[in-house]
Amino acid sequence: MEEAERLCDRVAILEEGQIVALDTPQALVHNLSTEDRVSFSLDGILSANLKEILSKLGELEVQGDRVVIQGTSKGKIQLVTAVVNALSDQRVTFHELRTEQPTLEDVFLKLTGRQIRG
Repeated sequence: MEEAERLCDRVAILEEGQIVALDTPQALVHNLSTEDRVSFSLDGILSANLKEILSKLGELEVQGDRVVIQGTSKGKIQLVTAVVNALSDQRVTFHELRTEQPTLEDVFLKLTGRQIRG
C-alpha cells in the first residue's frame, strides 16, 4: 500500500468486486480519513484520571508504556496540541512523542472494514 501511495497517480479501492473509491492517493487520504494519531511513552502507569481526560480527545489505546490516541483535531486546536496540553496540565512526564498522519491503508480499512492481506 505504501508503494501505491508513492507511485500511483490514481487508486481504486474495491470491495466485493465494486469500486468504493477512486481518486489520487493524496485525495483519498485527505477526503476519507481525517483522523490523526498521537503516541507517546510514559515512565509510569497511566492514571485513571489522565486516562479519562485523554479518552475525551479520541480513541485511546495503551500498549505497555506506550499510549496512542486516535482522533480528529477540533477547530484550530490540533490533536497533538490538545494531548500535550492535557499531559502538561496533569504534570505528566512523557517522551518519544510522535504524530502520524492517515495513510492509504487507513482509508482502505475505513472503507472496507478489513485489513489488507499480506
